[in-house]
Amino acid sequence: LQDKVAKALEGLPDNEALQQAKRGINVKEVNYFLCRKLRDLLTSDKDTSQKNWLGQYKNQATKEWEGILALYHKDNVNLAEAAQLLAQNVEFEIPAIQKLMQQCTRQQQELHRKENEYKRGAGEYKARYEAECLKLGIEGGNLMKELLKRSEELPKLYLEMIEAAKSAEVCRACELYACYVRYVSEKELDLRQLLPSLSKIIREPLPSLQQMESVAFAEDAVTLDDMKNIVSDVAPADGAEIDWGDLDVGQDKEECGGIDWGEPEQGAVDGAIDWGDVEAVEGGGDSQQAAEIDWGEEADLTDITVEEDCAGGAGLEKENEVVPGEVFKTNTSRSKLLDDILEVHTFVRARISELQSSEYIAVVDEKKPTELDQETESFLHSCRKSIEELLNKINSPTTQQLIMLRCSKRFRERLVSSLEMRRSNACKLESCIQDCQRKRQELAENIRELQPKLSALIQNTRSMQRGTEAVMTELLKRQVNIVGDINMVLREG
Repeated sequence: LQDKVAKALEGLPDNEALQQAKRGINVKEVNYFLCRKLRDLLTSDKDTSQKNWLGQYKNQATKEWEGILALYHKDNVNLAEAAQLLAQNVEFEIPAIQKLMQQCTRQQQELHRKENEYKRGAGEYKARYEAECLKLGIEGGNLMKELLKRSEELPKLYLEMIEAAKSAEVCRACELYACYVRYVSEKELDLRQLLPSLSKIIREPLPSLQQMESVAFAEDAVTLDDMKNIVSDVAPADGAEIDWGDLDVGQDKEECGGIDWGEPEQGAVDGAIDWGDVEAVEGGGDSQQAAEIDWGEEADLTDITVEEDCAGGAGLEKENEVVPGEVFKTNTSRSKLLDDILEVHTFVRARISELQSSEYIAVVDEKKPTELDQETESFLHSCRKSIEELLNKINSPTTQQLIMLRCSKRFRERLVSSLEMRRSNACKLESCIQDCQRKRQELAENIRELQPKLSALIQNTRSMQRGTEAVMTELLKRQVNIVGDINMVLREG
């Protein structure tokens, strides 16, 4: 049957309806109902439906398709073929396509879930990165460059701390503390002995910004390569090379950069130096007299005065010069300053607690200084507030980070790597989001391609079911209905 169908398909006449029905037909997929459809198209055409006086069709193509249908009717081959196709479609073809579409749908849901997780993770990494950059006071473009530029604000921050330490409340609290210690210990102790670092800041004049830069960057760990990163985005100007002028050198040795020493004098042989007329002293003479150098007339050295060397004196004076704010120069000196401030802060808090206590009794003592009698709770609270503001400036994470950025290259590199890792994690998650979206689009495209195939298969199966029921009804002379899983599969599809 398949061989005859293949030959019959090639012999179909040039008819528009036949060519449209023939388009896309595979020989192995041709069944009884398709053959009957082609035969009906041939018999409905005026040219191919003519018969001779014996009742046979004159057209050869019509005869071939009639013969094919006769072979189908013989031994009910058409019913066997229909049963095989219906069973195959219902049990295998339709469920396979449906299962494939369900898998694509489940994968889409899983990708949608992963995409939401990636978006949430990328948002968290990005928010942390932006929060860290905002905390450091940078934008987050070129991290190393911005961090080095941000650390240049350290001298200004030190100036603010010095101004806070020289405030009236802090100075009054220090004087009150020194007075109280002298009263209790009965020793003449100076503020310099009790609070050396803090008293030094109070005594010294307010330094300039330039002086604080020399103090703040005394432990500078920024190398030349780090500074190149700051100016790396500045392109060199055209013609920025050094003009050495016209260097006319000789052709031989002088082409290699040799210096022209002029022509040697006649007295110089083989590069020897001409020392003038020096009488050689041979053995036997007065060697001391011969070797004596004539220095000319003796000069009076009493009139010689040694003037000050401006450069050397300035350099020595600069080395011995005490720069205000040197307390912030090293980590050790900063720690001592912090200890002094904490000592005063603890004293003020203790005095406030004593004044607020119900058991506090003011002792009248002739030796008690008048400064201790003038202290009030409101004044101590104002001193405590000023000291705590100073402590917050010194102990703030921003201050510690700025100090570490200038003093520790390892800390700077570790901070940059931490920020870059968060930024790279956010970028990786964003690329994963794009991959999920691309895969979802591919799965959606697969579903769109499978949907027409499933619809066509269900439609062919349903028409084959109805045709088979009609053939069996005509054959058995009673109504025949095909029931079972086929109806459920077709209804679900």
